[in-house]
Amino acid sequence: MIRVHIPWLASGLVACLLLLEPSIASAQAGSTGSIRGVVTDSEGKALGGVQVRTVDAASGEIEVTLSQDNGSFVLPAVPAGRHRPMP
Repeated sequence: MIRVHIPWLASGLVACLLLLEPSIASAQAGSTGSIRGVVTDSEGKALGGVQVRTVDAASGEIEVTLSQDNGSFVLPAVPAGRHRPMP
């Protein structure tokens, strides 16, 4: 392994990272994801037309969708965080 020691470069990189940190944090705060799955009965048969609901544990925001004929569902653009299924 080759090591190169350039003190001014290292300190410059640290300064850049510190300046970028607030923008990275604010970008992460607005992050979203998706929840995907398949609704099946106790025998493993896909169930279409089933309402799927989740609640954001922090905000209490509820997301709702219906499963497709093949049982699949997607909740797109769900805010990042912990979500739990609702009955």
